Amino acid sequence: MEHPPQMQQPQQPLQQPPQQPLQPQYAAQPGVTIVTQNPLGGGYKLRPTALKQLKGLSITQVVMGALCILFGIILIPVELSTNNGWVSVTGYGIWSGVYFAIVGGNGLSAVKHNTEGRITATLVLNIISSALFFLPLISMASTGVGLNASSRCRGYYYYTSCSATNAALALNIFLCCTLLWSCV
Repeated sequence: MEHPPQMQQPQQPLQQPPQQPLQPQYAAQPGVTIVTQNPLGGGYKLRPTALKQLKGLSITQVVMGALCILFGIILIPVELSTNNGWVSVTGYGIWSGVYFAIVGGNGLSAVKHNTEGRITATLVLNIISSALFFLPLISMASTGVGLNASSRCRGYYYYTSCSATNAALALNIFLCCTLLWSCV
């Protein structure tokens, strides 16, 4: 196979464009905006299995809150009869129990309505519950256990009743167990 002869074109000198200052050139570009809307009643919804788990957690929190309130109310006069009353007078069982019950009630509301706002509120309240209420409550209850266990039927300055000390010890142990059970 033979190739046909190619013709060469005469070379022309390259012309350079006139020199212009190098400045960025901005062209007006139309912006792109994407608008999405959720249908009425839309938003984030939990699946039925997650709702069942949240309902169980919320019921547990309400029950644990009620038990903490009950033990906290009983604990104050019992520990005041011992010389370790300064621990329970703070009312740690009562105020922590009230908050746990509020968080559990909010969780039950989130289960009933299944809206994004209530689910988010439940998550935030559970985080606050863990950080601000569980740690002080478990530390105060364990302090009460330690104080009542170490002063068994004898006070630092006066004699204390064995039954009051044992009752205070038992109530503090119940508070610790209630808290640990609610976290599991």
